[in-house]
Amino acid sequence: MTAPRLTAASTEAFRLAEGPVWDPVRRRLLWVDMHAGQVLESSLDDTGSITVVRRHAFDSMVGAVIVAEAGTLLVAAQEHLIVIETDGTRHEGARIVPSGAGRRLNDGSTDPSGRFVGGTLSLDGPHGTRHSSVWRPTAGSWQSTPTPVTAPTAVSTCASSTTTRRHRPGHGRTPLGRGAGRGGSRPLLPHGPAHRAPSRTGTAHLVRRLRR
Repeated sequence: MTAPRLTAASTEAFRLAEGPVWDPVRRRLLWVDMHAGQVLESSLDDTGSITVVRRHAFDSMVGAVIVAEAGTLLVAAQEHLIVIETDGTRHEGARIVPSGAGRRLNDGSTDPSGRFVGGTLSLDGPHGTRHSSVWRPTAGSWQSTPTPVTAPTAVSTCASSTTTRRHRPGHGRTPLGRGAGRGGSRPLLPHGPAHRAPSRTGTAHLVRRLRR
């Protein structure tokens, strides 16, 4: 079997780069540097190389970012949701994790119908006493899974129905890479053309509600 070929897509290193999302309308790549508390926007050229063109900094960890049709960003910060307008204006939205609960927001994405689905992660590890959960908006409120889960760390892969690969990150500063194959400790981007994003009608409705 031919060994997989992995190529770093950026010369810049990141503390914990996760959740790449392609915005086909504005032709930009978005992702989070989770432990650094940053949402990054970049250009992506034909060779697969990325160049960071904009950074959104937060005073806490961030778990995920998705984009609405108009270009507005919905960010899962450590305990609540934040909307970022195209001009950079921010609106603090719903609190998902109660203060002091020992959990944080982790992966999140839209399902094929455009509804935002996210997960929480226990801060005391997968074997700790504080369980994680998966949640989604429903009827104006937030509903979590009835049974706690250990560590929902691949919501973006499962919910978005794309072929973007996500690998378990290692420790330390790691580059954002691209490639195909098994194993490895870096978040990867698939070779080939960008995939069509799922419908974001539900995301647009959620963004409008959070602005109020």
